[in-house]
Amino acid sequence: MDRARIALPPDAVFEAVLADVSRAAAPVEVPGDEKADSPLRNTTWTLTELGEVSVETADRQRTPNLTFAGDAPRVTGSGGCNRISGSFQLDGDRLRFGPLAGTKMACANGMEQERRFLRALSKVERYRIVGRRLELLDARGAVVARFETVQR
Repeated sequence: MDRARIALPPDAVFEAVLADVSRAAAPVEVPGDEKADSPLRNTTWTLTELGEVSVETADRQRTPNLTFAGDAPRVTGSGGCNRISGSFQLDGDRLRFGPLAGTKMACANGMEQERRFLRALSKVERYRIVGRRLELLDARGAVVARFETVQR
């Protein structure tokens, strides 16, 4: 704590120090607290489900993921085999992906899952975040993809 020398009666200085100590003892939200929602932006979201189907990652394959930039409406990530990037529009809980581009590598496993992932992204109209879980929803409100994050 920085200490400034001020001409105050000794009791006043003591009360100020006690007030500072009591604030420090108050509960504070700690990063990683399960109650706090993760932010959409500047967070890497790992795909866990497409619709109701759990995501499988083959050996030596990237885990499908998305990261929404904090300073521009840009999204990057991986479909599992290929890197993807593009734009998004955000308005409240409304989320729409713009054109997405990707590399064109072929993988022995996971190509069909990657195609389903990209199709799901084209259907997204809204999103919701609860804790460390992101759900992307279509126009009917059905979950088309679920993600989780460990990054806070």
